[in-house]
Amino acid sequence: MAKQSFGIVGLGVMGENLALNIESRGFSVVGFDLDPKKVDAFAARTKGKQVKAARTVAEFVENLDSPRRVLIMVPAGKAVDAVIAANPDKAAAAIAKPSMAGWFVGQVMKATGGK
Repeated sequence: MAKQSFGIVGLGVMGENLALNIESRGFSVVGFDLDPKKVDAFAARTKGKQVKAARTVAEFVENLDSPRRVLIMVPAGKAVDAVIAANPDKAAAAIAKPSMAGWFVGQVMKATGGK
């Protein structure tokens, strides 16, 4: 199975359009979103393109070439703000709380065995 060269997490307006833009430049893309309706819509709109829609984090990781290149396009929150502020203690605490970023990182770690 051919692996995709780039991954997008978050298939809202910005994430989907970035995925389409990246694919139009010759890179294959895999996209993932927690909302199954967004994943289905993404799959329908990208039919015939070098794009795959992943319904699980494991499927997302399986479809990415190594080293993995991932762009996370999710709404801003405490984890994102802490990273921007470059405060690792705050980032760790924010990621430990329920959040999309923390959940996603945990799922990727499970799917890859930490690699």
